[in-house]
Amino acid sequence: MGFIKVINRLLQTDLAGSILGLMSDQINKALLAKIALTFLLLNVWVGSTVADTKATNTASENNIKVAFVSKFIAFSKWPETVNRDKLKIGVLNNSDISTLLEYWKTNSKNESEYTILSFDSLDDYQQVDVFWAGKNDLKPILEQIKQQPVMIIGEGVSCWHQNLHICLLDQEENFRFKLDLYSFQQSDLKISSKVIRLAKEVRK
Repeated sequence: MGFIKVINRLLQTDLAGSILGLMSDQINKALLAKIALTFLLLNVWVGSTVADTKATNTASENNIKVAFVSKFIAFSKWPETVNRDKLKIGVLNNSDISTLLEYWKTNSKNESEYTILSFDSLDDYQQVDVFWAGKNDLKPILEQIKQQPVMIIGEGVSCWHQNLHICLLDQEENFRFKLDLYSFQQSDLKISSKVIRLAKEVRK
């Protein structure tokens, strides 16, 4: 199916199907990056074709990760003590993700007043509502964070071993994700059943 046909089909589906519903083995990173950015930036693809260079591949992967983060936020619920329209999003040791999140916040149709905070190390951590941990080891502060309503998103195998809420996995040119519903319950968070159905693995 051509890219234009994919986009036309996506425009007729809900947001869950738009980004998360197409995480199949038939969609490679280049195409998924285009789809992710299309919905992330006012449904218009503004980038160029992905070149076969390490720098461009990394940028495309980061675009995909930010698209995932935006949809995880859209389909999750925080307790009433958290202002849903003024979420604080923390990013640990990844300036590229922080920059893309700022771009998403500025250019998306979402009218919420999100704040993006960058932390160079765990020592810089302060209270947030969403925390991008990447592949970092959160052990020194993990128990502290998990007692708060903070959705923690990591990536890689070590993320799953740390029992983070959401783990992104890059497997054979495809991005998948795992959910730890027990961690969601511990943190008084909820995520849509639409997202749960699309997860590669769910821990209850």
